[in-house]
Amino acid sequence: MNKILYASLVLFLSLIFVGCVSKTPVKMTNTDIQEMANNLSIQQIERSIYKAATEAGWRLYKVRDGHLMGDYYIEQYSVSVDITYTQDSYEIIHNSSKNLKYDGKKILSPYNEWIEELDAKIQRAIMQTSSQM
Repeated sequence: MNKILYASLVLFLSLIFVGCVSKTPVKMTNTDIQEMANNLSIQQIERSIYKAATEAGWRLYKVRDGHLMGDYYIEQYSVSVDITYTQDSYEIIHNSSKNLKYDGKKILSPYNEWIEELDAKIQRAIMQTSSQM
């Protein structure tokens, strides 16, 4: 009986562990900001993205007008994304990652959580900047 209980416990814990680090499709955002940006300049949108990303722990680098690169490091993981933006929309696109088992289509689930958080913070920052106009 103890062997069955032990085997069941190991199986249960294994399923929990697999569920916590399962691979999911890579999240790529393409967010329309026309309404929330309320005619913000491209510089104001860039500043909003910088503000949101740095508050979320990302390091941003300007590649050129309309294109930023963002890096995020946590524990043994790292990720790099391209953030392209106009006055109408922005995109967050996976560039590279370390220890997230990216295979060209799928990646460990923490990546998508970080991208969703970054996306939400950028939207809030843009709305906040727009409301101050």
